[in-house]
Amino acid sequence: MKNTVLIGKAVFLLTATILIICLLFPTMPGNALSQLAAATNAVRVQAEDYDRYYDTSNNNVGMMYRFDNVDIEPSYDLSYDGNTFYPEYLYGNGYNNGFRVNSISNNEWLEYDVNIPVTDTWKFTFRMARLNANSASFDFQIDGQPVTGSPFTINSTGHHHIFQDIVIEHIALTAGEHVIKITFHGEEYDMAEFDWFYIESETDPPAPVTPVPHNYGPVPTPPQGYISPVSQYGRLQAQGVNLTSAVTGSPIQLRGVAPHGIQWFPTIDNYTIANYAYDVGAQITRIPMYVEQFGGYTFGPTAKDYMIAKTDEMIQDAIDAGIYVTVSFHVHVDPTPYTDEAIEFFTHVANTWGDQPNVIYEIVNESDGGSWAPIKVYADQIIPVIRNIETANNWEHNLIIVGTPQWCQRPDLVVANPINDVNVAYTFHWYAAGHDESLWQNIETVRNANMAVIVSEWGTGSWDWASPNIDLEKSGRFLDFLDERNISWINWAWNVKGEVLSSLNWTASMQGPWPAEDITASGEFVKGKINVAPPEPTPTPCIGCPTNTPTPTPDLGAALKVEYRAADTNVTDNQMKPHVRIDNSGNVNVALSDLTIRYWFTKEGSENMVYHCDYAAVNCSNVNGTVYPMANPVTGADHYLEITFDSGAGTLTAHSNTGEIQNRMNKVNWSNFDESDDYSFDAAKVNFTFWDRATLYHNGQLVWGNEPGGSIPSTNTPTAIPTNTPQGPTNTPTVTATATNTPVVPTTTPTAIATATNTPVVPTTTSTAIATATSSGSNSCSVSYVNSNDWGSGATIYLTITNNSAAPINGWTLTWDFPGNQQITNMWNASYTQTGASVIITNLSYNSNIPANGGTVSPGFNLSYSGSNNAPSNFELNGTPCQ
Repeated sequence: MKNTVLIGKAVFLLTATILIICLLFPTMPGNALSQLAAATNAVRVQAEDYDRYYDTSNNNVGMMYRFDNVDIEPSYDLSYDGNTFYPEYLYGNGYNNGFRVNSISNNEWLEYDVNIPVTDTWKFTFRMARLNANSASFDFQIDGQPVTGSPFTINSTGHHHIFQDIVIEHIALTAGEHVIKITFHGEEYDMAEFDWFYIESETDPPAPVTPVPHNYGPVPTPPQGYISPVSQYGRLQAQGVNLTSAVTGSPIQLRGVAPHGIQWFPTIDNYTIANYAYDVGAQITRIPMYVEQFGGYTFGPTAKDYMIAKTDEMIQDAIDAGIYVTVSFHVHVDPTPYTDEAIEFFTHVANTWGDQPNVIYEIVNESDGGSWAPIKVYADQIIPVIRNIETANNWEHNLIIVGTPQWCQRPDLVVANPINDVNVAYTFHWYAAGHDESLWQNIETVRNANMAVIVSEWGTGSWDWASPNIDLEKSGRFLDFLDERNISWINWAWNVKGEVLSSLNWTASMQGPWPAEDITASGEFVKGKINVAPPEPTPTPCIGCPTNTPTPTPDLGAALKVEYRAADTNVTDNQMKPHVRIDNSGNVNVALSDLTIRYWFTKEGSENMVYHCDYAAVNCSNVNGTVYPMANPVTGADHYLEITFDSGAGTLTAHSNTGEIQNRMNKVNWSNFDESDDYSFDAAKVNFTFWDRATLYHNGQLVWGNEPGGSIPSTNTPTAIPTNTPQGPTNTPTVTATATNTPVVPTTTPTAIATATNTPVVPTTTSTAIATATSSGSNSCSVSYVNSNDWGSGATIYLTITNNSAAPINGWTLTWDFPGNQQITNMWNASYTQTGASVIITNLSYNSNIPANGGTVSPGFNLSYSGSNNAPSNFELNGTPCQ
């Protein structure tokens, strides 16, 4: 085929093919510009390479034939022939077609000849990235005629590797050959990058596809005496700095290997994973499910179908082999632009595999940024998706690992604002020939904060895969460091890919097993380190074993913890509001009536104390609070609040928490406290945080936290009988004083925050509400939006939804738009979705009914933001604007 290259008025005739259109579906790779057979279904054409282009630069002589500001880059996409996927590029095997157009400038254009198989209406999807923020667009012509709506805007994506899909629908095309031309317009050089477009039938879209399993002979047989890691350890649990076994409760260390990108090495299958376990000895592997790079999850529907199906295949392979498998959402940029894709992907994985103890969710790989904030925002949206699926199915919660800033070199940045989940670890990545040993201190920082780290990726060479060096001595020191701390690791990469840190030579297959001649120096080193100290096997339980076999006593001290937040950060007002919840990260259910919490403080004065339970997920009627004096006061504490539970509170099940318990205390004369020196108080903890200064006891035995001064509490008569007045609504949180909190001697005015539905009885001056907004709309409903605590980058919000109509509401949905860039991070008493500024929240099963004539429900949430945090002004309840 001869293609012409147009440069100004000059026309050069090329004697060889420069570039080809690759029809990704459903032709074989390399059949560029071929006429597709008429089809009755599954019609899709993907164009990756262009025939003709126009370049505005003057210097046009490079890349074998030109240098210019339209750079040609290799594409790593996939082809599918209706039976098997083929990578467009294999390491060491050259490029099989495919180029990306980089650094496009004003008035440059690309032109394609595309054969349409059938007369139909078609949807075009163009994939483009844009680093800069100035305006850019492209004209779209078919057979010389502009397409309706042209030109089309190219929005900034903020990064060269963050792509957007620009969709143009309802284009009628007859069967046959058509000329597609796109011309770019913008204000500066490098205004866009263009990867590909695909054309999809609107009346007969293609069906999902699955990879065809390879058949390379008999499935490998486990070696004699093989005991799989998952049968030994069961489900993994992050407890403090350790990963622990659900079977033994003891800390464990896993060692393993991983392949490279699953779209580039389609022969990674059950033989590969089985031989990771049987031949290499790996206890864990990793699925690098690439997202934004080179044919990954976002490279169109065919690539997405493949990535999901290949992930499923590899998870099943790991389950068959009995090893753990880390499912990595493999981005190398800020993950927040891919939140929707991550929710889609992990919804599938959790629904399909969430009951399997093998599965570990790695919700983000490596962010190239240096800030934890965007990763945290992203994680706070992805983790609840997984947890909600597990909870709905009554499955135990699997381990989730979260990538950290600066290519996973900075896990220390999470310490100030960790993930609020009881089974989370953080990632660290390191390459011996490219990174300094000083980075190991970042692991120590995380461990000093009592949080777990897993090295989900490390290599003997450099992070720069083209580097010719490996450093086995430095690698050995790194693994010694990890072994001393019981930190699990996965080596990158047991793969055939032509890098010195690869474990396999070019002569090897991807399946295995691998004789010595197939293994590189790096692979030999890694295999030796995996097998240097295999863990002791745990005997498999047997039927008919003696009934008097001792049963290990569960280590509740490692499983039970108290989370605390300061709901009132004013240290000199007349109320204390320590909100708490108990987490059970273990595998044993615990009766709440066996547990006691103590909160330590100085009372300032001799007046009696009154305790109130404002809200408890376990019902305030089951919660008791009593204030006791300490026989031997110490600095920061002369009294403590003791919180106990009645039998009606039920059981704290494994891998769950009690939900929030909102406690409030005041003196009978409403005089002020000074909480600034209180042992258990911390005004900085406005979000729930594990807090060892709130102690927890199981049947009187201390299992969590540190008592002030190591003191033993007195059992003297309490200073006040706990009245639990008011008990508060059964399932409606509130942070305000209520009408029954009448002080005995009202010598001062309470400073409690008041909302429209909770008016204190006693204040003699107007209470100060914080950032309260009320929607304007119809009289049938009203919404109070109270910002109860704002720390500059986030806030805690309480909503009160009131039904003012004469009929009850059965099932409710509330919608609004944020006026700024607020992002909800977690919610209680409702479920939510957020798209951009638009929020939709819906009832839970227990609060679906809002009674008539003033009935209320009170969801709440935390949010993050930058800039201003103004309240929304318009709410709609079940489609009706609210007052």
